[in-house]
Formats: sequence, structure tokens, C-alpha cells
Amino acid sequence: MYKELLEIRNRIDNLIESYTGEREFKKVGELYGEKGKYALYLAPKETERVLTWNEAMEYCKSLGGELPTLGELQYLYDNYKEEIQPTHYWSSSQASATNSWSMHFSNGLRSSSYKPLTTRVRAVRRVSL
Repeated sequence: MYKELLEIRNRIDNLIESYTGEREFKKVGELYGEKGKYALYLAPKETERVLTWNEAMEYCKSLGGELPTLGELQYLYDNYKEEIQPTHYWSSSQASATNSWSMHFSNGLRSSSYKPLTTRVRAVRRVSL
């Protein structure tokens, strides 16, 4: 019974991926957010250069994605740290009008960073389930 349910779930995931164009992004998990359960997809690579927070928002949008929230960065650090360079990454979670939260992937430390500073970016996509 479990195997049949898993096969059905995999077919649903494949349909979602083919419909939404998620194939170039890797599904990394299913999470709960403000709007309920969603699948989180990680971009296949990060930026070639460091970006300000505003540039990071535009970069992610150009990929059809978004900046991850601070909670999503924590999830990626806990589960996919080996796929991400040990450096700072922007989140979409704002600390204030001038600062946004970032996370360092060498040690998991979070910091409030001034938006004009530059750091790495890894886009995500969210698909409601």
C-alpha cells in the first residue's frame, strides 16, 4: 500500500514539475508556510558574482524564482549544506527597511546585513500543494 501511494506521489510530482517547468530546479522538500504546504525547489547554481539585496531580488526573478526566506535557508543548511558554498547568502526576510537577514553556510550563523552590501544568492521556487 505504501509503495503504491509513493508511486502516485511521484507521478503527481512529475506532473507538477512538467507543468510548472521545475525540472531545472531540484525539488528539495515539502514545507509549510503562511499559505499552507508547498514544495521547495532549489536553483541548480548560484550567481557567478556577489549581489546587493535588490540585485539579488531581480536576479531570482529573472530565473522565475525568488530569494529563499530565512527559514528556507535554515532548511537548506540543515539538509543540503554540501550543495551550497560555505559563504553568506541573502534571504528575502527583511530585518528592517535597510537590512535583510542572511545566513553563512559554513556555520549556520544568521546576521542582519545592510542591503547595499554584496553576497551570494541561490534562488528557489515554491509550488503550492
